[in-house]
Amino acid sequence: MGSKHWKLSCRPYEVIAVSICNGIAIWHVGSEPDPDGRLTIERVALLSSHDNEVWQLEWDMSGMTLATTGSDGLVRLWQSNLDGVWRQKAIFDPTAS
Repeated sequence: MGSKHWKLSCRPYEVIAVSICNGIAIWHVGSEPDPDGRLTIERVALLSSHDNEVWQLEWDMSGMTLATTGSDGLVRLWQSNLDGVWRQKAIFDPTAS
């Protein structure tokens, strides 16, 4: 099972990040229930830059930046722009000198 993390954010909607195989799926959770009383959930991004399995993901305190790490040993930082397009903002290797 992959890692999953849900964090309240400064956004007008909730965001869920789930690791899948060698990537991350980002989901928006609507703030208003549908006529049956269920919240709407929509996958808005599929991020796949890790070479292998994603082990961990974590939101920053604002809920605007997502950090991921996996078996490739790299840490990646992700953010969405004002249009909701998710992009990798930084990558680093903690073992590099």
